Parts: sequence; C-alpha cells; structure tokens
Amino acid sequence: PRLTFVPADNTRTDTEASCMGDTWPGTSGKTTFGPNTTPATTLYNALANGSRLLDKTLSNITETANGLVGFAFRTATPRPTPLPATWEDETTMVARWQPVEGATAYELRLTETSHTHTDTLLAEPFSKTLYSASLGSTDVSRYLNNFTQTRGWTGSNVFLSPQGAKLGTASASGTLYTPTLAPEGGKLVAELTVQAYSAKHSAIFSAFFEVNGEVAETGQAEVPVGDPVVLTFAPSGDYAGQSVRIGISTQNRIYLSHYTVLHEVAAIAPVVVEGITATEHRFTDLAPGTYAYAVRAIMPDGPTQWSVVQTAGDYASLVHAPTAAPTAEVNVYAIDGRWLRRAPRQSWANGLPRGLYIVDGQKRVVR
Repeated sequence: PRLTFVPADNTRTDTEASCMGDTWPGTSGKTTFGPNTTPATTLYNALANGSRLLDKTLSNITETANGLVGFAFRTATPRPTPLPATWEDETTMVARWQPVEGATAYELRLTETSHTHTDTLLAEPFSKTLYSASLGSTDVSRYLNNFTQTRGWTGSNVFLSPQGAKLGTASASGTLYTPTLAPEGGKLVAELTVQAYSAKHSAIFSAFFEVNGEVAETGQAEVPVGDPVVLTFAPSGDYAGQSVRIGISTQNRIYLSHYTVLHEVAAIAPVVVEGITATEHRFTDLAPGTYAYAVRAIMPDGPTQWSVVQTAGDYASLVHAPTAAPTAEVNVYAIDGRWLRRAPRQSWANGLPRGLYIVDGQKRVVR
C-alpha cells in the first residue's frame, strides 16, 4: 500500500520553519485530523462512491512535555437533523432539531435569505500555470500545489500545456478535485472554461459535488469541438456551512483554462447562537424577511459538521399559503418536534389526544 507523510501545517518545503510545523499538533496547533480538516485524511484511490476522503477522524491531538503525542480515534459523529420551524407571530420563530447522543450543547445559525449577493468562492486560472516543454508529458497531479494559486487541488492524469491543464490521456480518463470549500451561502455555481483536445470529436466529462466526504449530486456535459467554452454546473442542494469538493472526470481529453466557483451569500451576516442545551430555540423580534437555519452539536471532542439547511420561510407565506387539495397528505409532529405520522389533510387529527401539534409547519390544536 502507498503511504504518505502528512505534515500538520500542510507544507512540504524543506525550510526550518516548515519542518518545525510538520509534527502534530505542531506550530500550527492542529488538534484534529479528519475528512473535513486541512490537511484532510485523503486516499490515493477513490472509494466505491467516488470519494477520496476517509471517514475517520483523529481528535484531541496533544503533545506532552517529553514529546509523546496522543489522540482520540473515532468515526465522524452524525450531524443533527433539523425539524420544520414554526412561526408564532410575525416576528417570532421556533427552530427545532433532533437530539444527538452525547452532545453537551448545540449551536444554531440563522440566516436571513431575502437579500443575497453572489461572491467568488474559488478562482483558479490554469492558463497561467508554470508550463514548460519538459513538463508536457509529466503527470503533475501529485504536485498540483506547485502550479496552482490555491492549495489543495488533487487529481489524476493532469498535465500542463499552453492551453491550461490537460486532463486525461489517449487511454485513461483524467480527474480533478477542488480544494475543500466552505461556502457561506448554500447555492453554488461552478463555471469551467474548457476546450476539447481533439479537433474532430467532442469530449464528455462528469461533475461530482462531494459534501462532507460523500457524493451528493452529479452532472454531465459535452465539450464541443472548437474554441474554448464556459460550462456551468449548479447543484440544487443548499450546502451552507458544509465541506464541499467539486470533482470532474473526463471520458476524453480536455483542456481546462479557468475554474471558478461562486456562492450565494446573505447580505446580512448570519446570527449564531451558542450554548443551547435544549433541542429548540425561539427567535424573537425578527425583521420582516425569509429565514433558514442550520444546527450543529457540540461534542466532548469538538463540534460536528453543520446540519443541512432547514428553510423556515416567513410568517406571511405561512399564513397566506394556498390551501392544498383536501386529499393531500401531511406530516404530523408533536410540539416537541417528534414525527408522529403522515395522514390525509382532512383527517390528520383522527384519534389524537387533545393538545398542540405541528402540521405542515403550522401549529394546530386538537380540542
């Protein structure tokens, strides 16, 4: 098997300062090593799901005075699962989530989603790589950090050319993965400037959106013969606060001259509430607008990843939402967020004791 030395400071130069940062936790103070850290627990060969991240984490990395390094080892803790929010009035919203075993507290992030703007998360001009004729036939996929503005790119069968990075060979596909990204806004757009290698045949390549080490979405595109074109991939999921990598795999050789990732950012900074010990939190005095939230658990050895984003909408949309057809089914929750059942809208209350329930995000009373 192939083994690679992973320095804590993620730098492999031979300077004295760099070497001092190699050991863990080292001068960079790294106390966690896992699939969502920098550096990350990466694999030389991809797993069956296409991921090159190992879902194992070393945490609480410490060094004693006599040089002994210790750590805790475990698989990643599941993230909390958010539940539908409820609006009590125009300015009061209650966010809820399922508990995580062993959590000592929770952190909740609330985002106002009515006003957003697009910002650049990653921009890599491969057309400006350090090309030389001697490197034209050399696979530089293991040394991409030497040729990119942003560290953390990985891949296979990546070559340098005057047209940019060339992916693939005559007999093998090429792959390229972005560094780990942490979008503030969940809506991502990847824009790639590409050109088919062949002057006679178009090229096909696939895109993989890897979220927290697992492939969440895929896409495919055709690169036509001729001049470079800009291809866009926009995943449908909301990945705010998640660890995201975007990979492409070619079926035919292509040139890649520019790679840009955009994300939708809230105009108003998110509000993070810390130290919550319950599995719900009430927000009051909210300004008019639409909202969304995510939650993460605080474990003895650190926080989990943020949950998926739960859309909360606003009070107005809840009150004035169009009435669903009588035959539609709805989810029924207890007031503490426990899911009870799915039942026809017109008969959801049949057999339930008196009390307050959440039906399709709205409070309902059984008398």
